[in-house]
Amino acid sequence: MKKLVVVLILLLPAPLGLWAIDDISFNDPVLNEILRAQQLNSRSWASNEAEIEAGLLKYDISRSSLYPQISAGLDGSGTNSFLSTSPAASPEQTYDIEIKNNYSFSLTPSLAISQLLPSAGTLSGSFSNTITGEGIEESNYYLSPAEDTEYSNYLYFSLGLTQPLYFGKAYDAARRQINDSLEISRLAWCDSRNSLIIAAVTDYYSLMQSAYRLELVQSRLTANTEYEKRMRREHSLGMWTSAQLNTATAARLQAEADQLKAERAYTSARERISILYGIEIDLDPDAVDIEMLPFSFEIDELRSLLYEGNPESGIIAKQKSSAEADVILAEKEAAWSFYADSSYSITSGISQAGFTDSLSLSIGLSMPVVDGNAAKKNIELKKSRAAKLEDDMSEQRKIAAANLQILLDSIELSGKLNDIYTLQEETAAFDLEKGGLELELGHITQKELIELQAVLENARLSILLNKIDYNINVLTVYRMLGIDLGMLTGISEGA
Repeated sequence: MKKLVVVLILLLPAPLGLWAIDDISFNDPVLNEILRAQQLNSRSWASNEAEIEAGLLKYDISRSSLYPQISAGLDGSGTNSFLSTSPAASPEQTYDIEIKNNYSFSLTPSLAISQLLPSAGTLSGSFSNTITGEGIEESNYYLSPAEDTEYSNYLYFSLGLTQPLYFGKAYDAARRQINDSLEISRLAWCDSRNSLIIAAVTDYYSLMQSAYRLELVQSRLTANTEYEKRMRREHSLGMWTSAQLNTATAARLQAEADQLKAERAYTSARERISILYGIEIDLDPDAVDIEMLPFSFEIDELRSLLYEGNPESGIIAKQKSSAEADVILAEKEAAWSFYADSSYSITSGISQAGFTDSLSLSIGLSMPVVDGNAAKKNIELKKSRAAKLEDDMSEQRKIAAANLQILLDSIELSGKLNDIYTLQEETAAFDLEKGGLELELGHITQKELIELQAVLENARLSILLNKIDYNINVLTVYRMLGIDLGMLTGISEGA
């Protein structure tokens, strides 16, 4: 049995440990073909991959709030108005018509920056520069237009700080929630992928089992048919009674019925693989064999790995961590908040000799006064949720430990049964070989030889079914430990 080597893979950008397996893989080319087809064609596999991609996108979106937020703008406006005047006059008099065009325009580029601080406060600043121009364009019926445009420039700077008077590591809590969200997505993704891999292996084993059963039934039908023919010939010679002949016929008919059932089971297993994985598999029953997966953990090591890697417990642990962070953020929202704002502006005109500037500063406190005790109840609600998740995590670890023990007992039993079934197969093979010689000597009947063959076939079927149970239980244990089963297939490098 190969030595099982366990390594810890660190997944970035968020630290997440998944146990993976070195030096172990499925050597069955048909199974590997099904697993590869699952990656390419299974809608469930594609859906699971989409879920982790969505989780990564949500992580990136949430993480972006921790970085500087910068926005820029450019605004412009313009107005234009016309005014025409003419003095009252008699019909004999002629006066010039005066036309005035009042116009103005402005252009304002701006920049705003804000940054979440480790103290959970927010530092913000802005800058804008407004350039304006205005003038009057005058003309009359005889004179050409005259323009006189005045320009002015307005610079504005502001800097502000909003700081909650709460020092419970709210910034770290926000970061923790973001990382917990990603790790929950990764744990769920790996566990779901492991479940899909186990489902594909189970489907393949079902096909293998049905193919092997079909071969056994066909072999039994052939033997029973030949035996019935021989009985009919000998019955015509008076060697057998009608009742004995009817027994042989009934055995042949039962074998035919069993063959129909076995063919239906085999066809159904093939169709299932075709529908789910988009691949046609025609299994050769003579090539049916299963290699038992290595499994050499110590019980203390298994319990340690279960505590650290069980995906169900891990998801609840991260949910608990996020809920505890939620308590901190709720306490921050209910706390007093200090704010300070300052601004500085400069106004100058192009036609003026100087400029005008101004500086302002404001500070203050904001606090909830009357809210119907909503803030306090909200904090209590979040604390109760965190406490419940603590209980859920403890309960899930107990359930996982109990399920692990059941699986380990089954694995141990399968190992012992494999030795027994192997010995039974060797004994049955020897008895069948000996029975063939005794049949030639006339010491046993053809029916007795068929029964010896059935014993051998049943022993081989027991070995096959026991190996299937063993491997599925081993894979289930690996899944419970959070081991990446994609490493078993050689088709995945992990996330």
